[in-house]
Amino acid sequence: MAITRAACRAVSCAFGLLLAPTFPRGALAQTPPAGGPNAEPATVSGVIVDTSGAPIFYAVVTVVGQEGRATTDAQGRFTLSPVEPGPQLLAVRALGYKPEAIALSPKPGETLREKLTLSRYGLTLSALTVTATQEPPGRLAGFYQRREVGLGKFLTREDIDRVPTMDVQQLFQGMAGVEIENVSGTPEVVFPRCGAFDVFLDGTRLHGDDPNEILSEFNPSDLEAIEVYRGPSELPAEFMAGDNCAAVVLWSRTH
Repeated sequence: MAITRAACRAVSCAFGLLLAPTFPRGALAQTPPAGGPNAEPATVSGVIVDTSGAPIFYAVVTVVGQEGRATTDAQGRFTLSPVEPGPQLLAVRALGYKPEAIALSPKPGETLREKLTLSRYGLTLSALTVTATQEPPGRLAGFYQRREVGLGKFLTREDIDRVPTMDVQQLFQGMAGVEIENVSGTPEVVFPRCGAFDVFLDGTRLHGDDPNEILSEFNPSDLEAIEVYRGPSELPAEFMAGDNCAAVVLWSRTH
């Protein structure tokens, strides 16, 4: 018996439906994630201000679940890179302000620019009797601002005078995250979490092949304050230079 073309097409269609793969409901509507193991990282930059529009200095910016961090400069600006593409949560915190977070979804290689506003904590304090001493103004303002944030270790003039030594390195004896090694009778600073460190004097990087030799050129009695940053998670943006991941910042004493 002859089979018509229409009947043949109907049989083929039905046979094809039996062999066609099935998918869970909604599977065909799914889209692949924005990033992947080989996706080009993104960058997030911007500015952090308070409710009056004034920039916030030294706010800490992070992406939740990622290791990178950035701090804002005196104009409240920051740049955070690399950032994994795809849905992320950008978190910002600063001393005296309520933390804030916003959702982002950067594409591979994209640079996002954001502006976040932080609100100050409203505090009601009981009456206090305060005895204050005047802190050195001007050039040491950044020292005291960074000390309030609490990242790193800070030695004031009183701390330095309390240790009877002629070697700056000995001032770090017993400091967590710092080791003092005796090399041919000379103390040397070692940061176990970081192989390389730089030395700064009054905010300016000092150049040399051996940072311990640079430290040996200073007498503790000539120093007003010292900042010690023991790894990349503590290092402020203004003291990042080259491949260093730690820093010793010296502030000279004025007489």
